[in-house]
Amino acid sequence: MSRINGKAIPYILSAILMAAFVLRLKSIWFGYPLQLHPDEPVIAQSALNIISTGDLNPHNFLYPSFNIYLNALLYKTVSLFESIILGIPTDAIPEIHFYLFGRAMNVFFSTATIYVVYDIGRRLFGPWSGIAAACFIAVSSLHVNNSYYVTVDTSMAFWSTLACLVAVLIYTEGPKTSFYIAGGICAGLATGCKYTAFPAFFPIIIAHVCQDRHNGSFFNKNIIISAALFPVAFLLTTPYALLDYKSFLNALAYQKKEYSFGHPGAESFFGISLGNYCKHLFTEGYGIIPSILALVGIPLVFWQSRSKVLLLLACPLSILLFLGMYTVYFPRNVVTLIPFLSLFSGYALTTTSSCCGNGISNRMKASKPELTALVCGALLLIASISGQVISDVNIMRENGLPDTRWVSLVWCKDNIPAGTTVGREHYTPPLEKYSKKHSVVALGYVGVARKKAMLPYLDFVITSSSDYSRFLDEPAKYPTDAMAYNDFFAHNRLIKEFKGDGTSTTGPTIGIYQTNHN
Repeated sequence: MSRINGKAIPYILSAILMAAFVLRLKSIWFGYPLQLHPDEPVIAQSALNIISTGDLNPHNFLYPSFNIYLNALLYKTVSLFESIILGIPTDAIPEIHFYLFGRAMNVFFSTATIYVVYDIGRRLFGPWSGIAAACFIAVSSLHVNNSYYVTVDTSMAFWSTLACLVAVLIYTEGPKTSFYIAGGICAGLATGCKYTAFPAFFPIIIAHVCQDRHNGSFFNKNIIISAALFPVAFLLTTPYALLDYKSFLNALAYQKKEYSFGHPGAESFFGISLGNYCKHLFTEGYGIIPSILALVGIPLVFWQSRSKVLLLLACPLSILLFLGMYTVYFPRNVVTLIPFLSLFSGYALTTTSSCCGNGISNRMKASKPELTALVCGALLLIASISGQVISDVNIMRENGLPDTRWVSLVWCKDNIPAGTTVGREHYTPPLEKYSKKHSVVALGYVGVARKKAMLPYLDFVITSSSDYSRFLDEPAKYPTDAMAYNDFFAHNRLIKEFKGDGTSTTGPTIGIYQTNHN
C-alpha cells in the first residue's frame, strides 16, 4: 500500500492538520465573554499575577510551572501588542483576551502533536500507518475537547509524544548523543507541564536498552546525560520546586490526598479508577471502533517486534496504571494516551486493509492489490472515525452558542432588585463583575449545601447544576449534600431558570431563587 501515490501523502497530511486545527480553534470562543472553565484560572491567573507583580514565584503548585511561564510570556506579548499597536492600556485589556490567546497556544500544541504522531507511525510502520494514526488522533473527542482550554494536558501530551519520537530516532537511527539530549529535555518539559508525565522518559530507556544489545554497555555517556537532563529540564521550568520547596511539597501532599480520598462527582465506585478511564476511552474519549483497532494493533505490533510495543506502551501504560490506582477519576488525565492509541489503531487499520486488499484481489484476480487495500483502508477509516467526527462537530457547534451563565447574568442585572444581597455558587454567572447595584456573596463550590448558615442572610441565591447534579444523581452516595439541595429547592421560590438546550443555548442549568425569609 505504501507504493500507491506516495507523493500525495504530504497533501493528505496537510489537509488532516488543517482540518484538525480548525476543528479545535473554532471552540476557543466558548463561553465568551465569560471565562467558564474551572481549571483554567490555575494557569492563567498565575501567569497574569506574574506579569502584573513581577514575582516569578507562581505561589501555586497544583501543576508544575512550565505552562504558567509560557502563558506569562504570551500574555506579556499580548499586553505589549495591544498597548503599543492598538493604544489600549494594559489594565484596560479585557481578561478574556488573555484566555483566548492561551487557548490558541494549546491548539497549536494539539495540532503539532498530530504531526509528531504521523512521524512516529511513518518511521515505525510506514507512511500510510502514520496517516491513519494522524486521522485517529485528529478526531479523538478526548483530545479535541481538551485542546482549547488553558490547561496542561494538551501540552503534556505534546512533549510526551515528542519524547517518544526521540526514542524512536534512537531506536531506528542509532545512539546519537543529540537524540539523548533531546529526549531528556522533552521528558523533563512534559513533567514540567504535569507531574504525572514522568513516564515520558521510559521510551528513552527502552530505546537505549535496544541499542545496548549491540553496544554492550548500559551505563554509558548518552544515557547518563539524558537521565541528568530530565530533572534539570523540569527544575528549569519549575524552579520554585526548590526555591519554595515547602509550598511545593505541600501541594504534592494535597494532590495525593485529593486523589486518594475522593472528589465529589469524580470518584470510582470500586476504589480505583482504572476501569473508569478504560470505559471512557472506549465509549466516548476515543471511540468503540478505534479502541478495538488499538487492542488489535498491540498484538499485531508485538508479532512484528516486541521492542516497538515496549517503545509505544511504556509511557501511556505507566500513566494509566499510576492514575488508575487512585479513587479520583478525571477523563482529561489520560489525554496523553490518545497519541499512542492512535499509533496502534493506525497500524491495525493498514495491516487489516492490506490483508483485505490482497484477499479481494486474489479472489477477483485483480492486478492492483495495493489500490484495493487503499480503498478498503479508506472505507474502514471512515467507519471508524465517523462517530467521533459527529461528536466533535456537535460540541464545536454548541461551543458557539450563548452560555446559560451569560444569558442568566444579563437577566439578573435587569431583574434582581437593586440593593439586594445575592449569593452564588461557583459555576454560576460572575454577577459581581458586571453589576455594582447588587451585593454579591461567593458561596463557592457546593455552597448551598456546605454554607447553609449564610443562606438566611441572602435575598437571592443563584444555583448551578454543575454543582448539585452530581449529588442529586447519586443521592445514596452523597446523602447529606443531596438532602441539603432538595431541602433548599423545596423551601425557596424559583423565580427564573435557564437550561442549556443545545439549540439556542448551552451550559448548565442556572436557577435564580428568592430565599424564604423574603
